[in-house]
Amino acid sequence: MKGYEVEFPGDESECGIVSDLVFGMDERDARNNFFLGKSFLKSWPMDPEKECSKSEVKLYRRKNLDNCEKLSKMEIAEKLILFNDWFWDFDEDRYIEENFDKKKFEKAWRDEYGKE
Repeated sequence: MKGYEVEFPGDESECGIVSDLVFGMDERDARNNFFLGKSFLKSWPMDPEKECSKSEVKLYRRKNLDNCEKLSKMEIAEKLILFNDWFWDFDEDRYIEENFDKKKFEKAWRDEYGKE
């Protein structure tokens, strides 16, 4: 399936934009999957107090994530960090492309989420 990065207004992150990842056969299918709660971070439905309408949700094609839906969540997170300008925080450690250490990240992931 095709990969799409999802962005919408919210206060979940430092920049006021919530990002997520969803897969679908095309953009319409991906959008539908997102609103059904079938995304990587399961960030929808939002807290009702946050007031974000479905029309504010934007999808951006990410070809480098095509056919990644069967990877583990950790492997997808690694791809998001290394190829899509995402970051991932564990306690006081922030992983970004510039400081990414695969072994440290995978250990931190297992400590936080356990084995997949």
